Amino acid sequence: MDGPKLPGTIGANQAEAISKLWALAYTPGMSAQEAAGLQIAIWKTIAPEDFSILGDDYGASLLLQNLEGYAGAGAKLVILSGPGQDYVTSVPEGGSTLILLSAVAVGLALHRVFVHRRPSRGNR
Repeated sequence: MDGPKLPGTIGANQAEAISKLWALAYTPGMSAQEAAGLQIAIWKTIAPEDFSILGDDYGASLLLQNLEGYAGAGAKLVILSGPGQDYVTSVPEGGSTLILLSAVAVGLALHRVFVHRRPSRGNR
């Protein structure tokens, strides 16, 4: 079957690890290198056997080592999954932002439904 593949799922342990990695490493003014390190650490958490990197891991290994001893609270995150890309973002305080994020998720779902229902140009 061709077309988009269903997204995989992450388990509770992986979700908790991502939440704690975010709490450990994310800051709004982080550098591109720090963001790359966090992203690589998240990828290694989700698919350790399917992911490898040659060269600099931008501190991802150190983040994963620090995660083992981290006893603090994790960040409140939401995962948005779209065609071909997944996003993780923090949930800001306040109900209006949660409503906005919910509207975005519904919009992505509707976009996906309507894009897949549209007849191709060759079938007209």
